[in-house]
Amino acid sequence: MGRQTRWIAAVGAIGTAAVLVWWTTTANGAQPEAATPAAQVQQQGVVSEPETTTPEAPEAPDVSEGYAPPPGSVPSEQPPAGNQTPAKPNPPADSGAGAPKGVTTSALKKVKLSAMGEAVADSEGFLLYRFDKDTAKPPKSNCAGECAKKWPPVLAQGKPTLEGVDPSLVGTVKRSDGTEQVTLAGWPLYRFAGDPKPGAWKGQGLQGVWFVVAPDGKRNVSCLPKGVTPPQS
Repeated sequence: MGRQTRWIAAVGAIGTAAVLVWWTTTANGAQPEAATPAAQVQQQGVVSEPETTTPEAPEAPDVSEGYAPPPGSVPSEQPPAGNQTPAKPNPPADSGAGAPKGVTTSALKKVKLSAMGEAVADSEGFLLYRFDKDTAKPPKSNCAGECAKKWPPVLAQGKPTLEGVDPSLVGTVKRSDGTEQVTLAGWPLYRFAGDPKPGAWKGQGLQGVWFVVAPDGKRNVSCLPKGVTPPQS
């Protein structure tokens, strides 16, 4: 009976001490710490992972609003300077390419026209002209370029056959393009591109400097168009 009494007394003392501690704590205003959300979740048996947020990709710039890539970001389409083929230079304007070559003749013939009298024709029967801006001593042609298109020079084709023309009056002169032009008494001879057929003489007296040539190399002024004054020499 003595041991049981002592055990009961000890238990009662411990209980009394516990009550005193609780009362003291409550009286001082201490509150038990609240469980953290994570602890509460763990207490409920569920563990949640933190949410992850994927950053959104930036929008592509609108090229219509003036956006341009930074210099050097776009490769140039120009080939390296060392690989470029140099452009071929254009031929000079006065190179003589495409220059009129004139007409060739194998004969000079004296012909007689009803309205004009004696004149000189080539092997095809076209009348020949002389140009007052040329010179006979020494022989020199001053008709080239556009002039030679309207007045093709008569070029030598070997030694021409002569009919009614003095051989001593016939010669040639070298033109600026290297061709040989037939002369009569030193005057270079020409056709007129406007003559439509053999025997025509539409070039007579044009500009007051073009005239049908006579067999002696002089101008034939027997018949001149209206308004053309015969030259004085």
